[in-house]
Amino acid sequence: IAPATVDKVPLAVDALRRGGVIAVATDTIYGLAVDASNEDAVNRLYNVKGRQKTKPLAISVGSVEDISTYGDCDSLPSTLLNSLLPGRITVVLNQVESCVELCPSIKSVGTIAIRVPGNEFVQNLCQVFGKAIALTSANLSGQPSSKRISDFEEMWGFIDL
Repeated sequence: IAPATVDKVPLAVDALRRGGVIAVATDTIYGLAVDASNEDAVNRLYNVKGRQKTKPLAISVGSVEDISTYGDCDSLPSTLLNSLLPGRITVVLNQVESCVELCPSIKSVGTIAIRVPGNEFVQNLCQVFGKAIALTSANLSGQPSSKRISDFEEMWGFIDL
């Protein structure tokens, strides 16, 4: 486990590019993240959490402008997303049909839950990574969310960073 400092972003990006599962502090709780375009990594995330694959994962992107790559923003007032994000809000939008970056298991629902994190480390991570990450809570499915690193200690052996 490495501290979530800006100088550790390249280490986290490298782990994501290799298909790894990483643990990150988010705006609210601890989370687990993978490359949202890597089907093997997404499947591994589902397995680590013991989560049913019928439960969709949210994605996080580096800026409000990135949202339109994945979700249809055409019907939204132009200032709405900028007034809500970055931060703790998750927006659920219809997926953009032309989006090919997301792996099939994330695209399977037709809608997409998107966050622009307010957490500086996660926001920098998304920006440097250059594409969406799948991000979910760092806990076994159905268990309480992790507010401390020790809360998900039983998962550490399955996490790459």
